[in-house]
Amino acid sequence: MRIIGGELKGRIIKSPQRGQGYVRPVQDKIKGAIFNILQDKVVGANVLDLFAGSGAFGFESLSRGAQQVLFVESDWKLVRLLEENLRLLGLEERGLVLHDNVMDVIEDLGITEKMFDLIFSDPPYGQGLAKLSLLRAVECAIVSESGFLVTESHKKEELPEVIGNLVLWKRRLYGGTAVSFYRR
Repeated sequence: MRIIGGELKGRIIKSPQRGQGYVRPVQDKIKGAIFNILQDKVVGANVLDLFAGSGAFGFESLSRGAQQVLFVESDWKLVRLLEENLRLLGLEERGLVLHDNVMDVIEDLGITEKMFDLIFSDPPYGQGLAKLSLLRAVECAIVSESGFLVTESHKKEELPEVIGNLVLWKRRLYGGTAVSFYRR
């Protein structure tokens, strides 16, 4: 997997192989489309990468000028890979990896009143986690006043147009994948 834009364009991100904590990698076409839509919203942003997996969204954000990224992943093999990629890319001071359950982390962030300008949620498909992470982000008030939450889900998974103080801004389909952009 590679970074497709920004100062680290072309750099390779190590990712797990099938059978080794395998994750569904985001396609470059989808990643490029997402960042084309977000454009200037990334520069200087405080970013949260939920269900981080290989960290594609977080690393792309850092390359495009995000101030900092918090990666959250529950699989310890992927956590080690994320930490290694931060080190190899020289981004240790701008990235932090948490090894924990995503829903617990969202709750903890809410308790400490931590807010994010840009949140990526790319959960495993078919488990209802896209909607649940949206709901939890709203309940715990972790989306900043001018913030965005971008969630990737299977195109058949229904997500609400309004959830608390988040409103569906855009929804794009790419094959079997739906990308929903919410804003405050």
